[in-house]
Amino acid sequence: MRFGKYILISKADSDRADRWFAQYGAPVAFFSRLLPVVRTYISLPAGISRMNFPQFLLFTVLGSLPWTFLLAYLGFAFGDTFQKQLTQMTTVFHGLDIIILAALVILVGLYIYRHVRHARAAEAAAELD
Repeated sequence: MRFGKYILISKADSDRADRWFAQYGAPVAFFSRLLPVVRTYISLPAGISRMNFPQFLLFTVLGSLPWTFLLAYLGFAFGDTFQKQLTQMTTVFHGLDIIILAALVILVGLYIYRHVRHARAAEAAAELD
């Protein structure tokens, strides 16, 4: 937890991850690899909770396979058609870059504000105990 506040991990987040991995370690690793965004960060709580490494590797591979096969299939199935559509979408979204970037910055700012507010409330509650 010494560095958790710098990467927006609160004591409550850490405790919740520890409980989940203690109770459901392998299924959490497997199903987390199927979820967008979560799949990127699941290794951190698995490591913090000291999940069995060979078991983590096995379930990471098994959880990553369906997503990988789906993406490969879509690339194969749509091939040139998808490439043409991607070029058209890039042209449309290029004009929206500023709006998308601004929305992303606002959402990240709101997330950080909410996270800091909850962390301070948890610290204040812990001091009262």
